[in-house]
Amino acid sequence: MFKKIKRILFQIKDNSLLSISNFSTSIILAAFWFYLATIISPSEYGEATFLISIATMGQAAISLGLPKLIVVSGAKKENIFSAIYTLGLITSTIAVIVTYIITSNLVSSLLIWGIMIFVMMIADLNANEKFKSISILRISRRSIGTISALALLPILGINGIILGFLLGTMTGIFGLKKFLTVEKVSIKVLKNKTHFILSNYITAIMYRLFWSGDKLLIGPLFGFAFLGNYALASQYLIFLVGIPNALFTYLLPSEAKSNKNNKSLKILSILFTIFLVFISIFVVPIIIENFLPNYSNSILALQIMSLSLPAITISKIYEAMFVGKDKSKFITISSIVQIIIFYPLIIILGTQIGIEGIAISVVITAFIRCTFEFILYKKYFR
Repeated sequence: MFKKIKRILFQIKDNSLLSISNFSTSIILAAFWFYLATIISPSEYGEATFLISIATMGQAAISLGLPKLIVVSGAKKENIFSAIYTLGLITSTIAVIVTYIITSNLVSSLLIWGIMIFVMMIADLNANEKFKSISILRISRRSIGTISALALLPILGINGIILGFLLGTMTGIFGLKKFLTVEKVSIKVLKNKTHFILSNYITAIMYRLFWSGDKLLIGPLFGFAFLGNYALASQYLIFLVGIPNALFTYLLPSEAKSNKNNKSLKILSILFTIFLVFISIFVVPIIIENFLPNYSNSILALQIMSLSLPAITISKIYEAMFVGKDKSKFITISSIVQIIIFYPLIIILGTQIGIEGIAISVVITAFIRCTFEFILYKKYFR
């Protein structure tokens, strides 16, 4: 009994570090975006969101699921880090060039490279369960990025925000330093990981299409002012999703090793997200009405979107189990199903109902994905 209690306490401690860092970075980012909303118009807010979405979608397009491969292979003590990192550097460099040719925006293009080296560094630390280092570096990235963005905004305008975020990702240089010192392995060793890479690549694309790609559709379809209001509600949900993301980060190495149950932690996390939904519905709207009156159109959308949080949390629990047991194809399938439903709903409900219709689309597809993954778990893991 004592050993079980001790094990649970250690789990809570490690996950608390990740939760605190995720929540801290989410608070920093949310505070930045909410403060930004007080000093720029909804249209400018939408434009900034649009440019950042280009970078995040670009990074997803070339990530090939490599960060997850770093975590799983590292947890299993497979010596292929340098091969994965090399491939990541090659693909991100190509993406920077292609994105610049298409958009002519150098800063947004370079942000793709910055995000890539940062997430690969975090993945390596996660594989080695260095949760304290992960926490420090995540907070450092967001602190540097947001402070720099605010400092550069008066000088460079919207591009100053993007450049500030790029400077924040430069903490990923620590990962590059490790890459330069470890024993080099040819990327040919990744040939037998093709299925894993492909599955996680599609999953990464689907993830970004859900969280960032929608902005690239909404902006041209409904205008930047509409996007600005939607982006504020979406940014709040992203802030809340820091909890399930931290849970996933903690669970993945232990699921890969199959040496921990974590049942108590999973239940507590779900209950906490339900509590956050109540706060979102009854407290947050008052804050927006008093401090962000120009964004009052986002209130109902924000309340609706917060209802998706418990479903997203449960999905992250299943996904950690799937990836840890090399069943990433299940996440790939559920991601595809979610996006196939999500984008038509954006167009249909967005046109018919407006911003609230798109918010309803987020909730519907989150619950569909959660239910689908529950069915897969029951069928193949029981």
